[in-house]
Amino acid sequence: MQNKTHKTFLTIACSKKISFFLCKIHKIHTIRYGNFLRCFPVNSSFYSKRVFWILIANGLNHGEILIYSLLIPWITLDFFPHTSFMMRLVWGYCVLAMGIVTTPLGSFFFSWIAQYKGPLSGMRWCLLGNTLLTSLFIMCPTYEALGILSPMIFFFLRFFKGIFSSGQTSISKIYVIEETVKDKEYKFSYLYQFSSMFGYVGTSVLSNILIEKLNLSWRWGFFPFLLQAGIGMTCFASQCKKQEFKKYEKFVFFPNKYTLQYLKRHCNLIAMVTFTTGLTHITWNLTFIIMNNLIPFATSISFSTILGSNQWLMGIDTVLILILGPLLERYKPEKILKIGSLVLGISLPGCFALLDVFSYPITLAIVRLWILVWGIVFSCPLYMCYKRFCPKKEVYLIVGAGNALGGSIIGKLTPLLTLWIYSKTNNFFSIGIYAGGIALLAWATLTFVKQQE
Repeated sequence: MQNKTHKTFLTIACSKKISFFLCKIHKIHTIRYGNFLRCFPVNSSFYSKRVFWILIANGLNHGEILIYSLLIPWITLDFFPHTSFMMRLVWGYCVLAMGIVTTPLGSFFFSWIAQYKGPLSGMRWCLLGNTLLTSLFIMCPTYEALGILSPMIFFFLRFFKGIFSSGQTSISKIYVIEETVKDKEYKFSYLYQFSSMFGYVGTSVLSNILIEKLNLSWRWGFFPFLLQAGIGMTCFASQCKKQEFKKYEKFVFFPNKYTLQYLKRHCNLIAMVTFTTGLTHITWNLTFIIMNNLIPFATSISFSTILGSNQWLMGIDTVLILILGPLLERYKPEKILKIGSLVLGISLPGCFALLDVFSYPITLAIVRLWILVWGIVFSCPLYMCYKRFCPKKEVYLIVGAGNALGGSIIGKLTPLLTLWIYSKTNNFFSIGIYAGGIALLAWATLTFVKQQE
């Protein structure tokens, strides 16, 4: 009797899935899914809270990127066992450098899906794609098992993982603002930043436990990020319940012949998103990446001192978002962005000139905290301003284009570019000039855009 009931349930579930796809073919969007979707948390109270699931997914997405960066020496040992330690690092960081290509591909493609089929549609494919590629990466055979095919599969999986990851980032930062009521937009703008930092801090702690305490394989570190599949299915179930499918005849997979006209019409908004996105990448890179690698090489400060302060700084960053976010809520977000970018543009050259003169740990701590605080001030209202500045019908396309340019050209190239600048000039002041110039360009573009009515 129990087996018969179980078979009946499976038959009903399958028939409902078949009905769903048939109805989509005939463009009928008024179907009911009954008990089939009750296995996902999509009750009536969830509609007002599903943005929290997206925030969790955002933290997992950023955490997965960080844990790969932290575990590169152990990961590459499985795929490049017969090369030197330095060459293994080079191969590992080449994967991160692929972001120059994967960021624009993912941002453009999934932004078009979000614009024409709805943000939940784009989000669910990003989340499910991230989960699938992460699970395949966990099971990826070593060099000893497949030989030269192993590193090829390694690069293939990380390349497409970068595409889905950048697509998720470009959609979620606008979706969390779009789904909230108007008086809470600012709150969720800085909560998005908090979820990113919480993902970084949690991942940093996880990597320490995994490697130093338990001495486990690097593959175990990627298992928590498979939770994105559940969030992706939740997005799908929520979309079905609310019937948020858009008409297929409006959907275009790639930019058509009107793309150049579209870019020209919104060039000021795309430039604003590009330079403001680039500035957020620069403040992060300067604080947590560039100083980690460059300061021990150029000064008497040890590498262990720099790394020891990293987790503390990440924790301080996470706490400051929750402190500064509510304090800044009383001010106009557009004014905060302009003041933040202007202060960074003026002060960054001076901060790095200070490191040339006084290369002491206390000087380094002051400079890093200064960049950290003003980076938080600048980024807290950023995504809410994107929504206010960009036309509602094209917000995902504009933010996707700007995120692609700012994330790939400015964000991904900044670590390499700053190392090249230092090698040519042999001083930190020139790095400050570069970073300050980007901040001033962000300030200039913010002055030329107006809020949408």
